[in-house]
Amino acid sequence: MYQRVVSKDSLKDTIRGILKQGVILFLIGGFGSAILLGKFMGVHDVSSFFREVFFQGMTWVLLWVGNGVLSEFLDRKFDWLEQTELRFGLGILTTSIYTIAAISLLVTVRLVFVNGFTLRKVIDVYNPSFFWSALVITAFITLFLHGRAFLKEWRNSASEAERLRNETLKARFETLKNQVNPHFLFNSFNVLSTLVYKDQDKAAKFIQEMSSLYRYVLETQDRETVRVEDELNALKSFMYLSEMRFGKSLDINVQLDSVKQKEIAPMVLQMLAENAIKHNIVSKSKPLQIKVFTENDAIIMENNLQRKNNVRASTGIGLKNIQARYAFLSDRKISIKESNDLFTVEIPLLEQQS
Repeated sequence: MYQRVVSKDSLKDTIRGILKQGVILFLIGGFGSAILLGKFMGVHDVSSFFREVFFQGMTWVLLWVGNGVLSEFLDRKFDWLEQTELRFGLGILTTSIYTIAAISLLVTVRLVFVNGFTLRKVIDVYNPSFFWSALVITAFITLFLHGRAFLKEWRNSASEAERLRNETLKARFETLKNQVNPHFLFNSFNVLSTLVYKDQDKAAKFIQEMSSLYRYVLETQDRETVRVEDELNALKSFMYLSEMRFGKSLDINVQLDSVKQKEIAPMVLQMLAENAIKHNIVSKSKPLQIKVFTENDAIIMENNLQRKNNVRASTGIGLKNIQARYAFLSDRKISIKESNDLFTVEIPLLEQQS
């Protein structure tokens, strides 16, 4: 559930809109109702006509604008999609109480100040037929206002879901492009060309792990989630390729055995590991240490910070892609923290899908 943030400017705009709506309803509703009453009930003199304009106009304003404000208030406090029953029940209750109270107030003011009724005589007016008519009006207003609010919220939710779906599709495409990274391929082939002459067994193993990694990329490009176990196998292939290139200058420590049956967005771990290698110095004097472990129902990947001086400023597109996909998959957000000597990314674990 998301919370709406209302600024001072938007509050002023809301108040301005309510006042404008009230004036329009007062004029149209007041004059329109007074003209109809004049035609069907014989209201002909000017004073009676304008008295009808005032009371009918106030009826429209109190009922429609007042209930509209109540509906907007409830929309801000209770989400239609996540709290449907509660929101609808409170809507009926508040609309019923307010509408009956507003009608009773208007009738009382009119009877006392225009018709000269005493309070005792006014009480006699409030018989069952009066409240039945008030309830009919209430039911009509309730169905209109809260039905419109629900449809509006549903439409906004559908639009948001479509926007996130489109972003996810774009993220998948960018993710696939990032994984078939020409620099990573170039460096891997350089390592492979050296191994072919030095150690054919290691070269064969290198080709096998490289093939396994890119087969996984192709198999998961259309999937929203994968098991951590499958993602871990792909990460091990990536680790083997990277460690063959950097040797002891790169240390990747993975402890994910306890969450293998949970799920995660595909290629996330490799993207984060590759991102760490890309932006940090990896050498014998400054080895890069990457740790992958679980904590608070999430996978934590952290590395020591030793940024390269000659690397271009990061666009952050890899992390943005991961964040976009998780916005579609879960209410929990990716957490990214950076200190003087440590870079940490927290990836929420997902429940296994049926």
